[in-house]
Amino acid sequence: MLILSEISKRFENTVALDRVSLEARPGEVHALVGQNGSGKSTLMKILAGVFPPDHGEIQLDGRVVRMTDVARAEQFGVGIVYQELSLFPHLSVAANVMMGHEVVRGRIIDRAATRRAAEEVLRRLGVRGLPIDSPVRALTAAQQQLVEIAKCLAKRPRIVIFDEPTASLTAAESRLLFDVIRQLRRDDLIVLYISHHLEEIYELADRVTVLRDGTVAYSGPVTDVDHVTLVQHMVGRRIEQFYPRRAGAPQAAVLLEADAIRAPGLDAVSLTVHAGEILGIGGPVGSGQTALAEVLTGVRPATQGEIRLKGRTVRLRDVADAIAAGIAYVPEDRRTEGLALNLSMRTNLALPLLIHRHAMANGVGFVRRREEQGHAALLRTRLKIKGDVDRPVATLSGGNQQKVAVARWVGLDADVYVLNDPTKGIDVSSKVDIYEAINQLADAGKGVVLVSSYNPELLNLCDRILVMYRGRVVREFMARDTTEEQLLLATASAQ
Repeated sequence: MLILSEISKRFENTVALDRVSLEARPGEVHALVGQNGSGKSTLMKILAGVFPPDHGEIQLDGRVVRMTDVARAEQFGVGIVYQELSLFPHLSVAANVMMGHEVVRGRIIDRAATRRAAEEVLRRLGVRGLPIDSPVRALTAAQQQLVEIAKCLAKRPRIVIFDEPTASLTAAESRLLFDVIRQLRRDDLIVLYISHHLEEIYELADRVTVLRDGTVAYSGPVTDVDHVTLVQHMVGRRIEQFYPRRAGAPQAAVLLEADAIRAPGLDAVSLTVHAGEILGIGGPVGSGQTALAEVLTGVRPATQGEIRLKGRTVRLRDVADAIAAGIAYVPEDRRTEGLALNLSMRTNLALPLLIHRHAMANGVGFVRRREEQGHAALLRTRLKIKGDVDRPVATLSGGNQQKVAVARWVGLDADVYVLNDPTKGIDVSSKVDIYEAINQLADAGKGVVLVSSYNPELLNLCDRILVMYRGRVVREFMARDTTEEQLLLATASAQ
């Protein structure tokens, strides 16, 4: 049995955890939920030996243990699958899976035996067709996530921590992972599972602990708490509408048209986006959704086809062309593509205007700080961003970072917004705030293209949904007339 007792942790002036206690038993899946910044990851990193606690103790099998570092935690059987991948991109799949646990003959790594051991781990995981000798950088994000999971299980841990493991997985890959977790439960392992998808909690978990602002807001059997109450524990208030309703409806005017566009990963894709419309783009992960978003926003050029904005053909050679034409893009990965993490929230929010319209700058190239400050304050309020506008964005929680990534382009006042999985890996409350911002864009007559790997999001926010597979649009749905089962069936039948 695992007991975390009265765990506290402070980072400078920020209290990350305040006397948090948690119990988990062998053969149990214990879910840990809460908003970004609530302390979930910090608590798990203390268990995994990344951080020492300032106060409290960890008991395993009835005795107090000290996880002084990661190696010590591994000796006690703790394995963790991080949301942020910790792979070596230049090394092979086999090398990554067996990192630190290679088969050694004398003092030399037996590469053939290590490769076979990695294949066995992947086989137990149910993964087939993964190019085991290829460098990890050549894999898709979903395949890399599977390698991260296999790397953890190769150490044969007694306690397995999953931190948002399905964020980059397809529906089929998620089902495969769920089967693995159920097998770990049958093998009497302790599974600690962090997820923002509450339906996963109800499907997998036996018990759930809710953290809010570094303290335990609820802990008990999953069957004793319903969905609405669980969300209320997480955010400290009742959310009446998880998917807020829109005031307006799509208009007749066409803002954006793509006519048979081709590019690497795209095969003659056509679409239209009307004023006031939210067009959803779904399908299995890696089916061309990101390629489409990048072509529409100048990140990558189309090799064939035509893109028209308000009836006028536009040539999008780069992002600057797209912005000048009135198209804004929120990329999928906020940390590497969406934000300048070392710069302040204020600067991040102002950058699109500073760079592309030279607003808020005087005639000799200096920024007008008062206008920049006012612009940041307005967007901070509109997206309900928490944090000091003068602190680096890197110090914000994941949910607040994502709201900054969305808000900086909302402030540009573009005609069309292309949003690539804008709520992936963030908490319930932050999702609602971003949903409200998306609805406000549509109600203001903007066109929104919403790429999402989460079908309930597509069905509840969008007017129309295009399903992609292998770079093509294979189905189109009117969201109001479609069920999640129909959308899942369309996605599965396309594969």
